[in-house]
Amino acid sequence: MSKFIVTFDDALKISGTSANLAKMLDVTESAVSQWKEQGVLPELRAYQLAAKHPGKFSIPEQNSAA
Repeated sequence: MSKFIVTFDDALKISGTSANLAKMLDVTESAVSQWKEQGVLPELRAYQLAAKHPGKFSIPEQNSAA
């Protein structure tokens, strides 16, 4: 089942390693290391994961209030 990821720890659990996460996002391992220190995956990177790897990550549906 797909899961929306917002924390670094959740993304790391699914990707397996920091190196894998970096490869999935086409970024350096240094960038991933900075996110690890902050404990938060940047929101746009979460959407990038969902777009590139829909089998592992998904974007939650937004309920529009009218």
